[in-house]
Amino acid sequence: MIDRETKKFGDDIENATTKHQRLTFIRRLMEEVARDQAENQSDAIPLETIVWLSEMVAHDLVPENLVGILKNRAGVIAFLIDDDRRGYRRFAHEQVSNYFLSFVTIRAIVDGEIPKYVRRNIFGLDLLENFCSVFREMPEDISKNFIETTNRQIKLLGDGDRAKRNLGALLIAACSVSEPTEVPVIENLSLDDVYISESIYKIKLLHVTVGQLFAREADLRQLLMREPFLQSPSPFQTVSICPTLRWSLLMPKSNGFNVDLSRPKKICLSFPTLANFLIDLVCSISFFASRASNHIGLKMEKIK
Repeated sequence: MIDRETKKFGDDIENATTKHQRLTFIRRLMEEVARDQAENQSDAIPLETIVWLSEMVAHDLVPENLVGILKNRAGVIAFLIDDDRRGYRRFAHEQVSNYFLSFVTIRAIVDGEIPKYVRRNIFGLDLLENFCSVFREMPEDISKNFIETTNRQIKLLGDGDRAKRNLGALLIAACSVSEPTEVPVIENLSLDDVYISESIYKIKLLHVTVGQLFAREADLRQLLMREPFLQSPSPFQTVSICPTLRWSLLMPKSNGFNVDLSRPKKICLSFPTLANFLIDLVCSISFFASRASNHIGLKMEKIK
């Protein structure tokens, strides 16, 4: 779609710019739109903001006399559609937004910046899945830089900073599609959602709590979850997986997750009512006791 959009600027722009410049303009503009929406926690953006962002992006790519033409095209790029509110635009689908947000997140962190939305928002499984797809295509130098920078930033941030939790989830996702130079260590951290794809490369989790883990078809044999000097038979010695309102752990035994799931360090129960407490407890025990089936799957819904 990006390639197709580069051919819709008209002869004046196409004669005065290269295809790479037009492609870069579209990609950077959509990234900035996705970032603006994430920072404002909104799924729509005013048209005047899009025009302003397009001017900012265009100044770095084309001569001054062509900036106005690019601005005129900004509001009708196919990735954006009209919102219900007059004068607003939104992405045609959340997946498109997450795709561009993943790119701008990688670029910002590699440049040493932690965007406001990384410090404020909760990164869900949909975003993390898109992030894996985008990160898989990153050049090796960028992927290694991202992993090293993220690992370093996690250690510098305070415990109360949400960015630390989001960066932890991004680091685990990144290590599932790209091999780090050194083994990253995440410790003393509570994570919301964790998405693991393919065969995760070595990463160490110590005293980590995971709210929701998605690891379908993933190979987790390189995921280190205990101190080497501990003699406990349970690799979950320092990791807790906590049921939430909607919780699932989906992974076949063929993924090599060769651990004793019946002996975690603890089970965190979070529902306030007695009925929900009992559902939480029964489902948790059922999960950790399930050892015979080829697939382990569990999903809970809060009782109203």
